[in-house]
Amino acid sequence: MPYIERERATKNRSIVVVDKYYSFRARPHGMKLKEIRQPKENETTEKQREGNRRRRIAEVTMMIANNFEEGCPYLTVTYDEEHLPAPEEKETRTKKDLKNFIARLKRYYMKEGAVMKRGSTVENVAQRGRPHAHLLLSKLQGVTTDREYERIFSRIWGRGRVFVKQYGGEAADAAHLAAYFQKQDKRDGGARMDFSRNCEKPVEHKREIRRSECYADDVSIPPGYRISKELSYQGYTADGYPCQHIVLERDETSRQRRRYDVEAGIYKEVCRENKKRPSGRDRPQVLRKT
Repeated sequence: MPYIERERATKNRSIVVVDKYYSFRARPHGMKLKEIRQPKENETTEKQREGNRRRRIAEVTMMIANNFEEGCPYLTVTYDEEHLPAPEEKETRTKKDLKNFIARLKRYYMKEGAVMKRGSTVENVAQRGRPHAHLLLSKLQGVTTDREYERIFSRIWGRGRVFVKQYGGEAADAAHLAAYFQKQDKRDGGARMDFSRNCEKPVEHKREIRRSECYADDVSIPPGYRISKELSYQGYTADGYPCQHIVLERDETSRQRRRYDVEAGIYKEVCRENKKRPSGRDRPQVLRKT
């Protein structure tokens, strides 16, 4: 069992994420493990927490990309002084107000003949900071500007200001939004991202690759796609084995298969020249721990 390949994709395959990694159950047998495995070290609680956070961000990123499109409103709702919850009831009151706000939003979307998908979270509901909430909603037909959305949602919220910025729709936009949703730890007054029941999970396929002893460092990009350089990287798993995380986005201008060198950071055309390419073991390893 040389390695595992996991592919996650949005329902329209506009974004495809490919992870290649080794594990104790699937690891190469044709080379010495000590040559590919990182020296073992004890994970600190902080490292474990950061690893869990990265995994949550990756999951939220794909949920956003699979259910929302360019132009969907991203809301930050705040309290004015008149409606600001008292410190002793800040958590319960903020969550209750958000629940009621979502219910009113649903009724408004139904009235407009639209289906509402929603992702939401609250922040600063612990003992410090001013409480507020973030929401990502489906688009409303006929509404095109941030200011139009702000006027609509401010009337529905009725407890303070509403700031709106429209979602960009690309993989990097989804990742930045997911990181912002997860920027605050629960112990600091944050909360997990909550999606409505009508949000669909991305399509996922996992398989064991047995035809080779290890995966190639270079990435073969299929026609019609480009690699997201900002989100793609190589690193190590928690067990110390190498792993690769590749994010592909649809690009209609790309009409031929290309090869991307993750370490060098440059595109290379696929060619059939008899030039010997350096193997992964011969190249300088510039890996980031994940």
